[in-house]
Amino acid sequence: MATRPQILLIDGYNLLHFLHPAGFPDKQTINRARDTLIADLRGLQGSIADQTLAVFDGAGETVSREESGPAFGVAYSKRNQSADALIEKMVLRHPSPSEVLVVSSDRAIATLARASGCQTESVYQFSDRLRDSRSSQTKALARSRRKPPTLGDLFPENGKS
Repeated sequence: MATRPQILLIDGYNLLHFLHPAGFPDKQTINRARDTLIADLRGLQGSIADQTLAVFDGAGETVSREESGPAFGVAYSKRNQSADALIEKMVLRHPSPSEVLVVSSDRAIATLARASGCQTESVYQFSDRLRDSRSSQTKALARSRRKPPTLGDLFPENGKS
């Protein structure tokens, strides 16, 4: 059994395109889908690894952009760099690759990650975790929206039940 990873490194568009096999008709649709995925990934924060970083291609971005917090981040590759190259660089520079879980079904990325000593998971495997997390979050939200019982519910008046 693999040890709990400290860092979860996700090939963002690889996962996004797996989750939406029909594709995206326009940039606005893919941007909304990406934002939803990022929100879903934030929901996993801390459950799989101590830190999570989703990496996306930054085509059209003028500089590398990062949205981050203490345990969750989103990185966009620079204009002339792919997300794959950025992930590769992160994997090769990490001092303890066995503490990194790389999520990608890109064969080159997964092979490099495994050869470097990282843990790997396909987007198919990871999508199961994401689906389970969404289900748990939905159930928790439904529970939080339930009307709390009143004393009348707990102790009905005589003759009423």
